[in-house]
Amino acid sequence: MSMTILLASIAGQRVAIDAQQVKSVIRINHLARVPASQPWIRGLAALRSRVLTVIDSACLVTGDITPDQPFLTCVVLQWSGSDHAMMVDSVSDVCTIAASPIALSAAISPAWQTLAGATISVDGAPVLLIDPHHLLNGLIAIEAARAA
Repeated sequence: MSMTILLASIAGQRVAIDAQQVKSVIRINHLARVPASQPWIRGLAALRSRVLTVIDSACLVTGDITPDQPFLTCVVLQWSGSDHAMMVDSVSDVCTIAASPIALSAAISPAWQTLAGATISVDGAPVLLIDPHHLLNGLIAIEAARAA
């Protein structure tokens, strides 16, 4: 099975996102903060008359809020009927690979399991495959655990 992927970096870790799930890659220079939101909700941004929820992906993994920067690089994904901007350190490439996703190993930290549902091989190295639906389910689980 071949798939086209977007290669990016989150918290210094190389990751892949199925290109079919990517609406765009943008740079955001203005955010509206959301009072009393979770730390990984960075804020709201406007994109062509649409409101995007900006998610601090590195915060989900490390627990540390990404320092403010003049511009935030984000991958725009759609899930649950809404557009979301997932912050990334950088975007490096778009490529087609001839590999099938492999289930995550137990050695992957629980924090990364929130973002990634599988791994794929890129240039012979394992790369976490970010799945927006897996991410949404992970965020729902985090909220449920905090509410309990």
